[in-house]
Amino acid sequence: MRQRPYHITKRDKEEGSRATSALRQVAALQKSAAEPRAGGIGAKACNEYTTTASCRFDTRCRYSHVLRAVAAKPEAHSQPIIWLAIGPIANGYELFTTGRDRKLIRWELQSESASVAGAAELFPVGAVSTTAGVARYTLVRTVVTPLAAVATALLLETDLLVVALGGGRVVGFAREGNLEFEVAGHQSDVNTMLLTRAPIANVLVTGDMQGAIRFSNPTRDAAGNPGFALGRQVLSPFPVTRVVQIQDTCFFIVGGVGFVATYDAQNDAWGALYKCEDQEEEEEGAIPGQGEVGQNRYSGPSGGGQNRYSGRSGGGQNRYSGQSGGGQSGGGRSGGGQGHNQGRSGGGPGPGGGGGRSPAVAICLSVLAVEQYYLAIFGGGEALCIDRQGQLQARLRLPTPKLLISAVYLQTPRGPRLITGHSDGKVIAMDLAAMTADWHLEAHDGDVRGMATATDQATGQAFFVTVSADRGIGVWTPTDGTDNKPPRTTNKPTRRGG
Repeated sequence: MRQRPYHITKRDKEEGSRATSALRQVAALQKSAAEPRAGGIGAKACNEYTTTASCRFDTRCRYSHVLRAVAAKPEAHSQPIIWLAIGPIANGYELFTTGRDRKLIRWELQSESASVAGAAELFPVGAVSTTAGVARYTLVRTVVTPLAAVATALLLETDLLVVALGGGRVVGFAREGNLEFEVAGHQSDVNTMLLTRAPIANVLVTGDMQGAIRFSNPTRDAAGNPGFALGRQVLSPFPVTRVVQIQDTCFFIVGGVGFVATYDAQNDAWGALYKCEDQEEEEEGAIPGQGEVGQNRYSGPSGGGQNRYSGRSGGGQNRYSGQSGGGQSGGGRSGGGQGHNQGRSGGGPGPGGGGGRSPAVAICLSVLAVEQYYLAIFGGGEALCIDRQGQLQARLRLPTPKLLISAVYLQTPRGPRLITGHSDGKVIAMDLAAMTADWHLEAHDGDVRGMATATDQATGQAFFVTVSADRGIGVWTPTDGTDNKPPRTTNKPTRRGG
């Protein structure tokens, strides 16, 4: 007997839909139970309010009104931007950016006194306008300087603009783009630069991927032109990506691939050495290599013994640093013309692990001064809290949905926040006191390669600047907005008295 075909009824569809929904709920519950409670990415910032200063949903908006875009330049460079530095000038701030297009561009960030309305440049939504109490800025390009190679580090001080180029070359420029001096001596790309303060002031400190740290003293030639001459060179036990001076001391925090250490410049001695837990060793006593080629070993002082690390591969390396006003803040990085740091080997974009897990998560990208401590932040989200004596106080785990690339510390109306930029274009603000993420914003279409902070001297308004692989520059200011969720009401009738 031939069986009749079965026809799916409406009831079957409803039951199947309910079953699918239940399975999804179970899967979501299992996923949420497996994930740690702390370390979420917080509430999403309202994109419409961020770009237009208004929201059609008002207090019914499901997103947070905690951020404003006060300036934007979507196509600042012809190729991805990899470095950023900011400093104050008479009528606002000056901004320097470098990209893979081998150009150093100076911008003026000028505050607008009147309300301005126009098309949103960074986002395809609405218009940009100003509201009371929130300043609006304009980015004006002033000077474009061609570079001989892709920049690997950038330093901006009051009377000093220094650019590190691929191959270890370090040059100084005037504000008009004229070359003033050159510092030679590094054999590999310089990752970080620092101008020291008291008690050893005005010494240029540079560090590279071969672990060489150079202390150069300021000089002047016969014509009175400024420059720097080598005073001391030390070898780090690991490739160096960040050097920060502990305030009012001769001690430095040195961050690199997989490790953070302290260095006493007065006594020329290394102190404590702390390892990133995300670091994956290739062999005992060695740090993962920088690619499949050039695996030379270099020995350097590590406490009382010797420690080897592998040489760099052909091509540039990714860099991390930046300047925010007069002090250091987490900043951008450069890839030596190699894109963002994904840890591929053999000429790929960033240090490769030679076949193992990418060491990109174990690269120290920034060391920030946070209250009385210093926070050494790695790409995988691990942060080491170090006190002024160089002692490790705590290990923190930051929310990192994607690779963490840049970070700054900023005072906001909602309190101090650690703001991080990620490889998926997100910017996340974290409350370190509560160890929770406050909000996040999809700020760019590419990885957020550089960040810097500043405060408007006229209004006291704090803001931060981001640059990205999408070639855009964004200027953002946090507000005292909340999650804007309406109070919960019930449908129960109110009992009348009588």
